[in-house]
Amino acid sequence: MKKGCIINLGISIKGSNEFLKRASGFLSARNNFSQKNFLECFFILDEIKKREAEELAEVKKVQYNSRNIYIVKYQEKIVDLYMNKKYGYLKISKQIKLDHNILIPKSTIERFIKTNNLDEERKNGKS
Repeated sequence: MKKGCIINLGISIKGSNEFLKRASGFLSARNNFSQKNFLECFFILDEIKKREAEELAEVKKVQYNSRNIYIVKYQEKIVDLYMNKKYGYLKISKQIKLDHNILIPKSTIERFIKTNNLDEERKNGKS
């Protein structure tokens, strides 16, 4: 399959090979290659796109260092409040208490942020 076709489908080369195999199996099971049957096999393409999007999101998910189970559980929220909303340590602690009824001390949030160099990233403007 040419690369331009793959880009138009919006899936990877591996995904396009899977699509072709599954679509050919779907069409051969029908024993009738018609335009209607061909268009029906595009549900396979949607499944592949969703799976690849989930895999990409999982890869992009950043893992931060912490042994605290609450920090690990709410790390995305803490990073978002610190980096995007520019909250301080105490305000993040209060916001998590309001949203999730979990008390994470200010010092724990401060240690998490400094351990993972988020304070340096915020100073340099990387959001």
